[in-house]
Amino acid sequence: MECSDVHAAVREGRTDDEPVRTHAERCDACAALLAAEGIVGRALADAERGSASTDAILDRVRTDRSIRGTMALMSTAARRWIAALALTLPALAFAAYAPRADLGVYPTLRMIGVLGLLAAAALVLSPVVLRPLHLGAPHLRRLRIVLALAIPVLLGALPQVATGHPASTPAVAVLPAALGCFVVGSTIAAGVFLVLALTERRGRAPLGWIAAAMALAAVAGALALQITCPVTAPSHLVLGHGLVGAVWAAVLIALLAAWRALPGEAPRVGERG
Repeated sequence: MECSDVHAAVREGRTDDEPVRTHAERCDACAALLAAEGIVGRALADAERGSASTDAILDRVRTDRSIRGTMALMSTAARRWIAALALTLPALAFAAYAPRADLGVYPTLRMIGVLGLLAAAALVLSPVVLRPLHLGAPHLRRLRIVLALAIPVLLGALPQVATGHPASTPAVAVLPAALGCFVVGSTIAAGVFLVLALTERRGRAPLGWIAAAMALAAVAGALALQITCPVTAPSHLVLGHGLVGAVWAAVLIALLAAWRALPGEAPRVGERG
């Protein structure tokens, strides 16, 4: 299929055809026509048919958009700023209103190392989750996702920090305390994932993108928990802080894969990328 065939498909309203989507996977210009659920392509098609004036097209583009369409059509720089704000705002809120009780005695180098590795996890995923239309898919996508999911777990498994503060080693059962942090981290991750989903430019995100976005959202949860939770036991950090991304990425992918396997919901070519 050539670009002219895609243009014809847009004019005829066949933007969901598999050959059209397959071509758009390797052609950034055609992908732009199909972005935001095809609103730009449909507007241009209306203009070519003479069914709408230029002013009407502009009005349609400005007003006939969902919040998701509006955010998806933002520049990549704007989308990155929105994502950065979503990632850091929970941690900043905890730092201002609920900092960890042992912050004054927690080793500075250890804190810098933990925060730095979490930031690195976010940076390696940014090209996957917030890819500009003019660039191809980043290399080693699967490795990036696995690495970002593994970093919070590996950080939790490091030797325990001895702060000497009673809040760091509370006399509580491991599972209830870890569950509490897991819920907090999951709540933060869900909010960040929603923001990232609103910036995604494809109408139906591939499963690989969903895993990457969930991993990135979980980094925000781990970052916030590192700022507010004083418990230093590795079992708590792995179960309550580290596994948020891996658990929810697996759950989301399993649910969506099952749903898309239903009759009439077969995945399109390239959807797993």
